[in-house]
Amino acid sequence: MKFIFEEFLGQWKERSDAGKLNLSFVELLDFSFKQVFSLSRMLNSNCDDHYNSTEDMSTSYGFRSISEIPEKYRHIFFAYPHFNAVQSKVMNDILYCEKSLVVAAPTGSGKTALFELAIISLLIKIDEKDYNGDFKIVYIAPIKALCSERYQEWIEKFSPFGLRVLEITGDTDSSDYNQLQNFNIVITTPEKWDSLTRKWKDNKPLMQAVKLILIDEVHLVGDESRGPTLEAIVSRLKTVKGMMLHNLRMRKATMYLKQEDGSSSESLLIEDFSDTPVRFIAVSACIPNIEDVARWLGESNSPAVFYQIGEEMRPVKLKKIVLGYNCAENWSPFRFSITLMYKLKNVLLSYSDGKPSLIFCSTRKGVMQVCSVLFKELAFHFTQEQREKLFFAANQLDEKKQKDFIMAGIGYHHAGMPPKDRYLVEDLFRTGFLPILVATSTLAMGVNLPAHLVVIMSTDQFVNGVYQEYSESQILQMIGRAGRPQFDTTAVAVIMTKNSRKVQGSETLIDLIQQISKSSEFSDIQVRVNERKHLNTLNKNRGHECIRYPITGRIKTREQKINIHYERLVEGREILESSLHRHLTEHLNAEVVLHTVTDVAVAMDWIRSTFLYVCAVRRPAHYSLANGSTTTHKIESKLQGSETLIDLIQQISKSSEFSDIQVRVNERKHLNTLNKNRGHECIRYPITGRIKTREQKINVLIQATFGCLQIQDHSLLQESLKILRIGQRVSFSQYVLNCLVKDGKTKIYRLVLSTLKLTKCFTRRLWEDSIFIARQLDGIGAVYAGLLAASGKTSFSALREANPRDIERILNKAPPFGNDLKDTVNCLPQYQISVEMENDDIVFKVSMVNADYLRMYSQFDRNSSVTLVVGDSSSNTLLLTENFSDNFILNSGTVVKTINLKKYEGIKEIKVHLINSKWVGLDVETSKDMRLNYNSQQSVKDYLQQFAFSQASSQGLNTQCSRN
Repeated sequence: MKFIFEEFLGQWKERSDAGKLNLSFVELLDFSFKQVFSLSRMLNSNCDDHYNSTEDMSTSYGFRSISEIPEKYRHIFFAYPHFNAVQSKVMNDILYCEKSLVVAAPTGSGKTALFELAIISLLIKIDEKDYNGDFKIVYIAPIKALCSERYQEWIEKFSPFGLRVLEITGDTDSSDYNQLQNFNIVITTPEKWDSLTRKWKDNKPLMQAVKLILIDEVHLVGDESRGPTLEAIVSRLKTVKGMMLHNLRMRKATMYLKQEDGSSSESLLIEDFSDTPVRFIAVSACIPNIEDVARWLGESNSPAVFYQIGEEMRPVKLKKIVLGYNCAENWSPFRFSITLMYKLKNVLLSYSDGKPSLIFCSTRKGVMQVCSVLFKELAFHFTQEQREKLFFAANQLDEKKQKDFIMAGIGYHHAGMPPKDRYLVEDLFRTGFLPILVATSTLAMGVNLPAHLVVIMSTDQFVNGVYQEYSESQILQMIGRAGRPQFDTTAVAVIMTKNSRKVQGSETLIDLIQQISKSSEFSDIQVRVNERKHLNTLNKNRGHECIRYPITGRIKTREQKINIHYERLVEGREILESSLHRHLTEHLNAEVVLHTVTDVAVAMDWIRSTFLYVCAVRRPAHYSLANGSTTTHKIESKLQGSETLIDLIQQISKSSEFSDIQVRVNERKHLNTLNKNRGHECIRYPITGRIKTREQKINVLIQATFGCLQIQDHSLLQESLKILRIGQRVSFSQYVLNCLVKDGKTKIYRLVLSTLKLTKCFTRRLWEDSIFIARQLDGIGAVYAGLLAASGKTSFSALREANPRDIERILNKAPPFGNDLKDTVNCLPQYQISVEMENDDIVFKVSMVNADYLRMYSQFDRNSSVTLVVGDSSSNTLLLTENFSDNFILNSGTVVKTINLKKYEGIKEIKVHLINSKWVGLDVETSKDMRLNYNSQQSVKDYLQQFAFSQASSQGLNTQCSRN
């Protein structure tokens, strides 16, 4: 680890010889990938290299017939008379080839069908090879709403073939990696798949079963906060699969060489379906540097096939309008957005043509304010059918404000809504019963809710506590929602922004020209009728030496000149860049802990599999960044070694990973109510005063979850789940740093113990000594756990000793519920530890009381583990920390560990802990007072010395008497 960080990260410091450092960085990354995977391809692909199309597809191209699909799969495309131009162009590479594929095509061009064609291609190959083994298809999308939409579609389309579809997001209860065994198509988000695959070591066959990865909205890789996670999961999969395939083919080659008769073993060299590389299919509306993405998702010696399809192939032609508004210099972006809310009515009346309109705002609060303004200013005349539909839908909603808005023909949509409400609003808008939908920008990430008119209200967004402009990809995604192929032939996108923007220091020549054009010095200039012909003639002189940056269309208004900056966005020129370098140590450290990366050579292979590697090789100057610190390192530098649980919670609450979490006005009441639940089992460390800051909010949500408090607000509940996932990773990383990268530190006994306990708290969502231990058992939720705790069943030993009928009476359950619950508890390990002195050594013996019972039952979780922590509580000295799997203890009978006390001086009291990694309530603790041992040893020593002296004196006296 130290070598990797020093040799790899250390070369990214900004110095005067940056060019030289960039060269060595590229050389370092160029370390031979083939040395490790020398046998990674025993046969060439059966697919020829295809032309990577970036050509103008507006030329005539034959539409492909649905009949090309095998008959059993045609019903998947029952709504298609034929495949459209984009699908037809890509079909050969996606259906008849095994190479990975990247497609950038305008919104509404049928990219979802490309995923379905890829799935069918895999199913055809499975049929051809008569493969009966397990296989997995993983669909990854950036937002939960998009995952839910895809789940609803695919469970209907692919269930007839016996494929089981599973959705795993923050809105679902599924979080167990083992649950994936029974499903073929997994629909998830990058963060959730990252969480799940961190346990790949426990179940390698599941990882090996992954054959196809479908990445929707792949431009997310360029996002500063979420992009590194997408890179990490792709790199993890490529590294793990690469190692598995390499090992499998090495075994095949070895078996082949051992055959006496080579002719009878040719089949060993035939690549079967179990050892084929994973295939990636990635799509997006905008990938300017699509070649980089293709190199990233391809194999080491062969990039993926890619198609860059222009806006001219958009099925619904889009008219783009940019409206500029005055913004005083002393106005904040928030105040400017307030003024825009009162301009929306005119925009809707001017451009909607009475058809569904979608309005994007940057914040949830802005969404609610826009709805309130439009609720007062607009009045719709509905048909009887519309009124009945809206009335029926409003009565099914949970939120009262939403009900009033829906009845007025206005709906809102954001990630903090209950899933049921989101789906209902989406359906109303999709079916045309809801005229206006106001949403946050996350809705633009692919949910199929096209509108005739899209309005982007302000081009500023609130990110990490500051306002900044939308990125080009965000703008393109939002305006891409405009257009309904089944209803419209044209659509409109309106961008509402400021008349002028300040120069930022990195502007090109055209940027400066545009800024000057916005100057107030030109406020008296008008576009006169007799000038337009001359202006349009000048604008047609396009070329490098004439009009280098022509204006689209005819020159009519001042706004066309002033706001050409945003009209140029539709050209999609913003290059996707990796942000993994800002989080590299954290992700690489995680892979080391997970045993994905086992040595320096594998670490280099992992780096080479990242999008960062591709971008850094092509544009090294962009990545000459100042050396930064990771969250884990920042926390580590602030810790003293004796921190308690609450000290760590406070440190984690300040983590930069939570920079996107805000304290919203409507949340404060809920947070303060939670903070008042003071007590040992709820909020153990209450915040003084009222909740005002991000750190306080995170702190309270962590404690409320550990204390089994019910979080009523859905938005807060979703954020608490995110906080727990990140907290678990940060706390465990801190434990690894404490134990593996101590740099000579030994006064960290309490810190190591606290980090272990806190990691388990995050995993189980309980305090480490909670009385609600039954909540961890299947079929027991917060209510049942509370009833059992109130009846004195606050430990697993109490549950083991309980009468099954008493358990059923307490929970109002019928037999054999009590027996089943006791069976589950009996299958949990019961640890014991003994401490003995042997000369200068202290010996620790770890075993299981119920080992014989556990060997008889398959329900026992052999993948769980326990950590032995030994320390001197008086001096805070860490003496020993070691992890054992339960299976190892079970097979060994007794695990023995020894410490030589000669290394340590002045030890007064040894504390010994066994901390289970998964379960609250199984930990064991004991101690040994070493002062008593030293005193007894000293007493024996003094006695022996006195005895020896007396014996010597006696012998001397006898000798003297004999001489006399």
